[in-house]
Order: sequence, then structure tokens, then C-alpha cells
Amino acid sequence: MAAPVFVAIGVGSVSSSPFYAPGPELNQVLFVPSRSAGLVQVAFSLGSGTTPTFLLHRNVTGDPTAVYSGAGPAAVQLGRFPTPWVTLLVNSIGLAMSYTLLSTNR
Repeated sequence: MAAPVFVAIGVGSVSSSPFYAPGPELNQVLFVPSRSAGLVQVAFSLGSGTTPTFLLHRNVTGDPTAVYSGAGPAAVQLGRFPTPWVTLLVNSIGLAMSYTLLSTNR
């Protein structure tokens, strides 16, 4: 199991900085904090420093690109990532939030 990755989305922003998610062969779980944005998306890049080119599709509450919708807190199983280069996106600007990504073999 890889170490957890802590991802921040700052005040006035709707996305995290791109980050590396270790353990691409492992299933990923995203911990959504309480009072978080209503909609969370996971975007992927083909390499470090490149623009995200595609989104993970889960079809939560009618939005095919949302992995979570609600106020949190929550733990969302995301499965395996197609690439290790990830950006989190939210649908509203609000308080700074910290999300946790955990790699697991289950």
C-alpha cells in the first residue's frame, strides 16, 4: 500500500495542482472532507506537467464525469487510474479544502 496523498484546493480555485498518484496498479479511494464542494471530478494527464485530457466517468447524480456529489464527508472508491498524473476538480469556489487519496489493494 502506497502512502496517502494529501491534495489541497485553495481559496478561489476550482482545481488542485496536478499531482502524482502512486500505485497505479492499486485501487484508489478519495476521502472528501465535510463542507466540500458539491461536485468532485478526477482528471488525468498523459504525463507530468501536461494539461488534463480526460475525466474519470462514474455517473453520480446524472453527471457522467462526477465521482462524488454532496456536502461530505465521504469515502469514494475510484478503482484503478489509467495514468498516475491526476488533477482534482470541484464545481464551486469556496473555502480551502484538503482531500486525501489512498491506494489500496482491495
